[in-house]
Amino acid sequence: MKGVAEILKIVDIVEASKEILTSCFNGSYSDVEDAVQYFTALRNDSLNYYITRNIRHFDFKNFILPVVTPTQFLKIFKQNS
Repeated sequence: MKGVAEILKIVDIVEASKEILTSCFNGSYSDVEDAVQYFTALRNDSLNYYITRNIRHFDFKNFILPVVTPTQFLKIFKQNS
């Protein structure tokens, strides 16, 4: 529990809306959970990347929020620091 408490000090939690859930469950996404997470993240204007190890499930067309692996993100972060 201490680890979770430490993580919660540095992250924000964004909420999925009923609109997003309905849209994702009625859509034709190969992985509904990934769709919910991506579109919830997309609604949060402060995010620059969606980071996941499960990049293969992101077959959405016209990505607005870049989807990257943790390794890719760390490379980007180091380049921009």
